[in-house]
Amino acid sequence: MLEIKVPYNLVFAPLVASFMEESATCFGADENERKHFRLAGEEAFAFIMAGIPSSGLSEPFQLRCTPDETGLVFQFSNHGRPMNVRQIPAFSVDDPDNTADGLSLRLLKQLCSKLLFRNLGQNGWELLLQFPIRKFVAVSELPVFSTGLPDTKAANPEISVKKAGVADVDGIINLVYNTYRYSYVKTLFYDPKALAEAIENGKVISLIALSNSKTVIGHNAVLVESQRLGEVGMSMVDPAFRKTGAFVALLSATLQELYKTRPHMLLYARAVTSHTHSQAFLSGFAVCLIQLSVYKHAAFVGMKGNHNERESLIYALAAIDGKHDAGKIYVPEKHLRFVKSIFDNEILSAEILGFRGNYKLQITTALVEISAEKQHATIQLIEAGEDFDHFLRQQCNTLQQEGVLTIDCCLASCEKQPADIDSILHKNEFLFCGLKPDANEGWQIVYTNLTHQKFDFDNIRLFNPHTAEFRDYIKKSYFELF
Repeated sequence: MLEIKVPYNLVFAPLVASFMEESATCFGADENERKHFRLAGEEAFAFIMAGIPSSGLSEPFQLRCTPDETGLVFQFSNHGRPMNVRQIPAFSVDDPDNTADGLSLRLLKQLCSKLLFRNLGQNGWELLLQFPIRKFVAVSELPVFSTGLPDTKAANPEISVKKAGVADVDGIINLVYNTYRYSYVKTLFYDPKALAEAIENGKVISLIALSNSKTVIGHNAVLVESQRLGEVGMSMVDPAFRKTGAFVALLSATLQELYKTRPHMLLYARAVTSHTHSQAFLSGFAVCLIQLSVYKHAAFVGMKGNHNERESLIYALAAIDGKHDAGKIYVPEKHLRFVKSIFDNEILSAEILGFRGNYKLQITTALVEISAEKQHATIQLIEAGEDFDHFLRQQCNTLQQEGVLTIDCCLASCEKQPADIDSILHKNEFLFCGLKPDANEGWQIVYTNLTHQKFDFDNIRLFNPHTAEFRDYIKKSYFELF
């Protein structure tokens, strides 16, 4: 849809007429048709201006152009005097001053195939004009400027992979735009200076895939959080190259780089649950957490899928040097069996024990972080006090008043946690969602409060059957609450 807004003044009549003419040109109108569009614009604007009072209107005049199957529809929305078309007198050469509206109406009917008047109530009224175009060109058929990328349908391009340097930053950012437009959650990948610094100081290890023309068409990276922990992902392939094998080549190159430089690193990856494409990356990883309703879902170019309005994430782990021994991990007794199933695989091992602590403080200590953009908050529990129940209620009320939709409560997996802490969290509508490693080689237990969001667990789309069991475990707790 095309749209312009102009003040109520006849001096803008040529602008309105040009808008209609140029819109018609874009969709295939010939020279004679373009003249009709221009004349219709002039007449329609003059017709509307006849009902405009001399003062008291601050709202602009609005004109929309919408393509249909064979032509264009123009909607003239305005706040002029209500129009009763039946009371408009027919044009008479004997009384041209008082019948001018009738002439404009007759001309408009001759120029367009359909003319309608719509009463919009408090939004004024609307004049709708429909015009056919003999050689109409639909939006999907309009030529788009070339991206400079080779046609992957015409030939099999040679794909090369290398470790990215500072000189490759612009290409990476362009790839992010081609893949996500401006919806990618990691804003670092829109900031050339910050991304260049992160690559240069080793905080980001980036691998890129290049086309024949040395254009960056694929990316995978590791965000280094500590010597022993990193997030692998940031995986994307330009929509034009998704069937070239670039994705597999990037994964292989990433693993080779880590084997050489960081063989003892524990990797975690996050994948969205709105579709299963990105989850294929997690093959060979162990799922440890499903983080619910984290942010408004990203828009992948060329991909569609049913999803909740907000995106959920799967956390999964892999060890570069083989199986990772997490040592002792303490969890609520209620979830012992389930957590043991998380660590019972070829990737992870741990001794799973129940909480054994007591409340040692009267007042709970915690850090609260809010992301206004994501409408998400995290309560990082330092130590639960005897007021923990009251603390949670108070925090949830405050955060919801600030527009937060999802609240995570994270607590250290350690022996000192009180035995009844899970029941208090559950009472305050927090769902046990799993565990994740932290940069200090410890583990965090994650609970989530959805603050009465309408949430459909069946729209969590999963690639792995074991992950579906994980989802169902959380779903069961959800329905126990609601």
